[in-house]
Amino acid sequence: MREILFRGKSTDSGNWIYGSLVNVKHPITSKVVCTIFRDHDDFVTASDVYINPETIGQFTGLTDKNGKKIFEGHLLGNGKAEYRVVWNGSGCYAENEGAISEIDFLIEDCGFEITGNIHDK
Repeated sequence: MREILFRGKSTDSGNWIYGSLVNVKHPITSKVVCTIFRDHDDFVTASDVYINPETIGQFTGLTDKNGKKIFEGHLLGNGKAEYRVVWNGSGCYAENEGAISEIDFLIEDCGFEITGNIHDK
């Protein structure tokens, strides 16, 4: 079973926050609230973190050639080409100038790895 995990950039610190996403808007600021559940020494704590909704991306269930988790919005490259990880409603794919490729193929057969993301580039 694929791990359900989201990430988004904190509006306070600018850091990436990982965890379970709760799509709730703050009644005053209208910012999206992301609830992060962290496991520390056999107990779970939760904290609400305001995130930029444009930076939210879901974990694809895949890792790059270095074992790093691939999220929607990541850039995958191999020194020759670079693809953007996108969600098109039926699944996650890699896109380069309109051309769509299977992420599995890029990682396993072409040696692609995470080179950045669309939000920091």
